[in-house]
Amino acid sequence: MIKKIRFIVMFSLMLIGPMCAVCQDLGGGAREEIVNLAIQHYEEGKLQESYDLLASLAKENNGDAVVFLYLGRIAFQNGNMEAAEKCFRKAIEADPKFAPPHSDLSAMLLSQKRYTEAETSAGTAVKLDPRYALGFANLGMAQLAQKKKGEARASFLKAAKIDPSAITNCGVDMMLKQNDPETANYFFEISLEAVPGQPLVLFNSGQAHKLLGNDRKALDMFKKAYDLSEVGKKPFGLAYYGYFRQLLDMGDYDTIFKQGLSRVGVDYPDGQLIRALAYYRMGRKAEFEKTAKKYFELSGEKMPDSLEQWAKEASRAPAK
Repeated sequence: MIKKIRFIVMFSLMLIGPMCAVCQDLGGGAREEIVNLAIQHYEEGKLQESYDLLASLAKENNGDAVVFLYLGRIAFQNGNMEAAEKCFRKAIEADPKFAPPHSDLSAMLLSQKRYTEAETSAGTAVKLDPRYALGFANLGMAQLAQKKKGEARASFLKAAKIDPSAITNCGVDMMLKQNDPETANYFFEISLEAVPGQPLVLFNSGQAHKLLGNDRKALDMFKKAYDLSEVGKKPFGLAYYGYFRQLLDMGDYDTIFKQGLSRVGVDYPDGQLIRALAYYRMGRKAEFEKTAKKYFELSGEKMPDSLEQWAKEASRAPAK
């Protein structure tokens, strides 16, 4: 399935935990407030503000596993791997049974291509906390880098069963940031194996197949996402557009006209949008103009000066 291992390093930032999975008793009201504020800054991307607060605690010998964990995360995001490793190891020394720094150390080691050490660190993390999805994701990455494909898939599957988003996000990152839909689908398939019927994952899989030129498979994924989505709730809008846009791009206008408004009614903007573009492609000018005007009326968007030019651009099939 996966022809290259280069993506391992690309995921290292993703596989650093977004927040402290186990917040220890920080002790002392003022100190606790400082740590909580530092974590808040970190989550908001204010790395310097977070660092200033945490570093002040460390200098006053008030550093603990949580403080050093976040100092390590900040160093990692700033590209200072030496400092990151030092902080993660200090966090482990402060509390050897605290899983997150073991997992984050694994991600840092992955970025350095120190795969055997990374596997050991991630393995320790999941032994300490068998419900730590990111730990299993890091373990899978380290195993995959060593061409242990079966073990890697098993680790990814465990991560997905605990938290499907841990693996789904890997796929999304590969598709959107790395332009690698084949590898993206590897992760989407694992996520769907762990938890079948996830509309958003099915939609993403459809997008990946579309990029790969697998139109029939893309249509199948989009339809499943559409069928499983509840009208008015996320991700119905994405699933609807994905399915009917794929029908449009494949020239299946009959299905669009038969089913396009069946679940949403005539007042659904995207329903009228897809119908308008279908009429345009079929050369049915009167129906196209009427439906296009209906779409702009429902959507609240400003009607362009030229409906023809708008439809020409809007109906152009996405590049593969």
